[in-house]
Amino acid sequence: SSKHLSVDDLFGTPARRSKSPALTLSPTGASSADHTVDGDSLQKRLYQMEIELQNQTQENARTLEERAARVEEKLQAREAEMEAALQTTQEQLQDAENRIQEYQYQTEQQNDTIRALRKSVSQL
Repeated sequence: SSKHLSVDDLFGTPARRSKSPALTLSPTGASSADHTVDGDSLQKRLYQMEIELQNQTQENARTLEERAARVEEKLQAREAEMEAALQTTQEQLQDAENRIQEYQYQTEQQNDTIRALRKSVSQL
């Protein structure tokens, strides 16, 4: 198990820090020779932090993927419901149009019958 290092553990107490030269890091991350810091401890802690960050990032990615999958399932279910509702509506509309055409035909037949009866009555 690793010990969590404080600033004082790494760089000394504020009194010691004020008397010590400034800590500078080279581009490679190695500390300069003018300040004594336990480089191995820093590297180990940095490595542990990188692993923790990777693990957290992977967990966050998994969580987001799971959420996205659930949202996708809900969207697909909703889309299927709406498709079914649209299909039902289209069928109902077609039925209504068919009934309208049937009523129009019946009305035309009734009007033809009424005209024929009027013609017959007028000839009496």
